[in-house]
Amino acid sequence: MNGLKVGFSNNMKSYTKFLYAKCILAGEHAVLRGSPALVFPLKKYAIEMNYKDSKNYFDCTFSGPHGETLKFLFWGLLEEALKRIDKKRSDLTGDLQLTSYLPLGGGLGASAALCVGVGSFLNQMGFIAQDKLFEFCRSLEDQFHGESSGVDIAISFFEQPILYQRDRASEIFKPLWSPKLYLYYSGKKGITSECVNKVKLLKVTKPNVFSQLDSQMRSAVEMCLEALSQNETPKSFELLNQGLKLGQECFEQWDLVPAVVLEAIKNLKEGGAVQCKLTGSGGGGYILSLWDQTPPKELLDQMVELQI
Repeated sequence: MNGLKVGFSNNMKSYTKFLYAKCILAGEHAVLRGSPALVFPLKKYAIEMNYKDSKNYFDCTFSGPHGETLKFLFWGLLEEALKRIDKKRSDLTGDLQLTSYLPLGGGLGASAALCVGVGSFLNQMGFIAQDKLFEFCRSLEDQFHGESSGVDIAISFFEQPILYQRDRASEIFKPLWSPKLYLYYSGKKGITSECVNKVKLLKVTKPNVFSQLDSQMRSAVEMCLEALSQNETPKSFELLNQGLKLGQECFEQWDLVPAVVLEAIKNLKEGGAVQCKLTGSGGGGYILSLWDQTPPKELLDQMVELQI
């Protein structure tokens, strides 16, 4: 990660860190095999970490709309992390408070945010070197996905839009215009490990289709990147539209678009969405929609704007 540092507000006695959600514009699944992914932080959804020093005890409390779900995952992940560095919970000190506004199972990178939170905490305790932190967090995320590309981990480090490519330095990306992009929850959670395995199975059953879809998703990324790297015009809008369409077609051919998602997409398009695409692993989660005008209020109230 080229010496990238995690962004703590830190005076040695206390620190605060926000672990943001992410939205992949294009690049899902193929990113595992070295293709690029275009990723944006979604700062409306985050886990807030607050730490206060204490030499006498270690305590961790959870709050927020998704605090209880986070609590369920945190302790097991912490134990796994400690085991990997040959430490015990009794080696920890201080008061750690986690407030979660980040839903799990929606394809927004909640598991990665949690892994970065745990890794960053252990880094602050002096147990993990800074130059080992990214890979440590990425390997922790394997617990959730079976195999992590590191793309979700990277956005929690950078906290800015990035063009990510596995095993290469990520690049900060600055779009030249801000399309109207909104996220809408499909009503169904996606299970990342199941979706990843389903795509990988194609390599065995239909190797030509498998390779073709990886190439198609790479093309989707290139189109979206080109669209946002030029000024806003009808041409750049249409290029973004086609890039998202190409990415969604990959999800459909991977068989990762269940009926409930298709129905939600139908409703969005009937409401005026120009294009819709799943974001994340698929199987459910959030739908990214592109608009040429502000969505109607009845839909807008159920959506979150992706500000890029």
